[in-house]
Amino acid sequence: LQYYATSNHAVGNKAFRVYPIPAKEVLHIEFPVNDQHRIVLKNMQGRVVTDQTTSVEKYSLPVKNIPQGLYLLKISGKDFVKQIKIVIE
Repeated sequence: LQYYATSNHAVGNKAFRVYPIPAKEVLHIEFPVNDQHRIVLKNMQGRVVTDQTTSVEKYSLPVKNIPQGLYLLKISGKDFVKQIKIVIE
């Protein structure tokens, strides 16, 4: 039996969800609207691992080939920027 966390984040009147944490193969990010969003994943040394732009409500970020560890996920939209820590296993 394994448990996975879901990370819910609100920025102003917008909210998004990031799951599963820890991520093994894919990290899902759900947005409330189809606005354009930028998703940047950095390692703890600040090196950019991936930098993507999307305008879908549900985005799947493949993490299968990313080394295990702690990362910073930066999500930005038209009127917000949010950075959260995630674990990749």
